Amino acid sequence: MRRAGRSDHSRPRGLVVLIAALGLVAAGATIALALGGGAASRPGTPGGPEATVPATGAPIERVPPPNPGLLPAQRAARDAARRFLRGFLPYSYRQLPAGRIEAIAPPLRRELTSSAPRVPPAYRQLRPRLLSLDLAVSAGDVGIDFVATVDDGVHTYQLRLAVRPVLEGEHGWLVTAVS
Repeated sequence: MRRAGRSDHSRPRGLVVLIAALGLVAAGATIALALGGGAASRPGTPGGPEATVPATGAPIERVPPPNPGLLPAQRAARDAARRFLRGFLPYSYRQLPAGRIEAIAPPLRRELTSSAPRVPPAYRQLRPRLLSLDLAVSAGDVGIDFVATVDDGVHTYQLRLAVRPVLEGEHGWLVTAVS
């Protein structure tokens, strides 16, 4: 039975209006969150404004956490790479002779000793520091490559180190190539 003045299409039209209204509410909420609304923008909540109290003490240097997932050979190779970089980075800025570099294979030491790095005088005063040392390729006891990220205050760059096991002697692992 049909009522006078009422269309059979009024129910679907009401549903369309309800869906459109819900869509507008959802769009408004999305825009509000994108513009910084919500709990994250209130003070005292995670992601809130930065503290306005100045920090004191020495600046914090990013030190990568030890990787507990490394195998013993990988840890030993990484330690050799770190010892190498402690001498190689100052050497590469003409601040140390090649003879002071540790954990270096004899052929690489001879190569570095015979060809001093070409460094402009203005860069010789820079202090390179290791930001990270990441495993690049591991062939187990055959050899391991690392990528070192270095910052000298002017440039940030990467070095690739080839670290190989020593068959005799007590050194364990030595850097055989750097590029």
